[in-house]
Amino acid sequence: MVSTLDVQPREDKEKAEFPGHPEYDNYDPKYEGLYGRRRGDNDPPRPEDQRHWENVMTELIDNYRPDYIYVDGGIGDGEREFKKPYFRQEFYNVLAHYYNSARQWGRGVVLTYKREFLDPNQAVEDFERSGQDSIRLSSKWQTDDKISVSGWCYVEDTEFWPVDYLFGALADIVSKNGIKSIKMLGSDEGVKWNQTDSGLKVISPQKAPCDYAYVLKIVPKGKLLFTK
Repeated sequence: MVSTLDVQPREDKEKAEFPGHPEYDNYDPKYEGLYGRRRGDNDPPRPEDQRHWENVMTELIDNYRPDYIYVDGGIGDGEREFKKPYFRQEFYNVLAHYYNSARQWGRGVVLTYKREFLDPNQAVEDFERSGQDSIRLSSKWQTDDKISVSGWCYVEDTEFWPVDYLFGALADIVSKNGIKSIKMLGSDEGVKWNQTDSGLKVISPQKAPCDYAYVLKIVPKGKLLFTK
């Protein structure tokens, strides 16, 4: 049996895989203060959209003092699509405020970005389900990946990638000076997994950090040895 998605053109397939959900909070105008104003597919960002993003990020930094901020790739889509520096100055303002605040807090922090929106020496470059084809010692970079075959969030009856694939990817990334994020963020419990004859068995923490999605962070034990 061939599903509809298998025979659709690329652009239609992408739309079908990422449908809109008007029932979600981010579609409700009363939550624009949190999510920002929704724009049409062909509408460029407004100046107030850029200011709003900077204000929200600044509030996050000031009130919660995060160790790590993950900025997804969508923040740079406006600049690439409309060929104007949308969100660029606001991103620089947020980055400077975050680093200056961290110096006052007396600790190191990390901010990641995607799709070449910044220079690698300004923050940690993130590659979604990909990486580098060679060793990059000039700056740190990271890969964000998933253990589930079907999706990034909870999916019933999903399959998981084999252990040898996941740790093979980990070895490849770390050997090239990258970072691959296995701890459950937002939970004190770890993620237990083992390879069985029927596939990868994953035991998630009993207490879920949220209702919708998990983020896994893979941290190697001990010191990493590099040879020239």
